Amino acid sequence: MANGYKDYLNENSVLLVGNGVNLREVNTSKVSWYDILQSINKEDIIPKGYPLTEYFELLKNNNKTASELKDNFIESIKGLSYNNAHKDIIEACVEAGTVLMTTNFDHAFQSTGLFKTGQTRDLSKGFTNYYPWQRFYEHESGMRLWHVNGDMRYKNSVKLSVMDYAGNLNYFRKFDPQERNSRYRIDETWINEIFEKDLIIMGLSLSEAEIFIRHILIRRNAWARSKNLKLQGKYLMVNESASAEEKRLEFFLKHVGIEMVRFETYNHLYGD
Repeated sequence: MANGYKDYLNENSVLLVGNGVNLREVNTSKVSWYDILQSINKEDIIPKGYPLTEYFELLKNNNKTASELKDNFIESIKGLSYNNAHKDIIEACVEAGTVLMTTNFDHAFQSTGLFKTGQTRDLSKGFTNYYPWQRFYEHESGMRLWHVNGDMRYKNSVKLSVMDYAGNLNYFRKFDPQERNSRYRIDETWINEIFEKDLIIMGLSLSEAEIFIRHILIRRNAWARSKNLKLQGKYLMVNESASAEEKRLEFFLKHVGIEMVRFETYNHLYGD
């Protein structure tokens, strides 16, 4: 695939990107979850692979409130700005007519200056800053950008801990199209996009710690089967050794109808 991820984009697809895009280039402002949480509590050395959502719970037991920790986290990502990968993704999504989503809380995409706030309905009617799922950012072309796990603009929406994601899971039931009295058809959110379009995922580890996104993918697959929808899914990654983590992920993706696509290098994946 000469153009990497771009070859999978079209007007009936959603591109979901994780923090990999922030780490794509050598950039003085780039930062990882690990780096942020490590800086918040320098007394610990976080073991590689330790679930950071659980570590956040441990930090809360260390005389720090969730609010204080989120303040620290948001302060750490405020300076994140776009790099060439962000610009490239925006241009590719605009050209293909693809919806853009991110699990990131930062506004690196918005820092291009090409986005304004938008919403699917009057936010004075039942809007919650814990779950601002009707809020999106609209590119000057009309392309929409959604924050899935939370938006640093709304501190309460930023989901860092296991309990935070448990709250997401519970709130999602209101919008699950298979639940009785679901708001899915009457209150549009980013969930409608994921459940009705092909899904392309990249720059996102999707480990077992990503309990919310993985649950969404399970329910998406169940919904597609119940309605006989021919939804496609691709998880784009770079070839690595066949680790136990990768085998577990491949097993999960197979059961939610998403194909794992491997690229030789990150340059091939990003179409550089």
